[in-house]
Amino acid sequence: GPTLEGDQLQIKLSDANFTETSAVIPIPDPQTSAAPSANTELNQEQATQVIKQWFTLKSQALGPQHQFEQLNTILLDPALSRWRETAQLAKQQNWYWEYQQHQLNVRQVEVNKTDPNQATVEVDVTEVGKLYEGGQFVRDGNEQLRVRYELVRDKNNAQWRLRNWEIIQ
Repeated sequence: GPTLEGDQLQIKLSDANFTETSAVIPIPDPQTSAAPSANTELNQEQATQVIKQWFTLKSQALGPQHQFEQLNTILLDPALSRWRETAQLAKQQNWYWEYQQHQLNVRQVEVNKTDPNQATVEVDVTEVGKLYEGGQFVRDGNEQLRVRYELVRDKNNAQWRLRNWEIIQ
């Protein structure tokens, strides 16, 4: 085999006062170390955070800078394709929204009984903003909606993402 050149470091485990309880790299117990987000069902707080993240990214995608590159961090198809197209169209046609506020109240979280990686979340949403075309104010927007969101947990990173939604009221 290959030969090493120069002075070689001589280390023995007995030189480091090594014991099983002082391992340099702790080895996790597979029964207790799994990420809780991968094992737990979606709750109201998590659902609220997912929807808030969506509102933030929607504001950026439809805002004056048309920053829609991050939509794939919160949306899955078919919603992802639909909102990329909408944001690209807004940029091409030179219109945008400036949202003053997004308020939400999660009314119900229902995890799929046969697949805990899927859930439906019913949310009351208030969306207030101003629409601009060519940099000129066009109209105010103030919508109060009840929306049913479909969420799916990403198997790679255990993050909940939006697949689709419908306005139900």
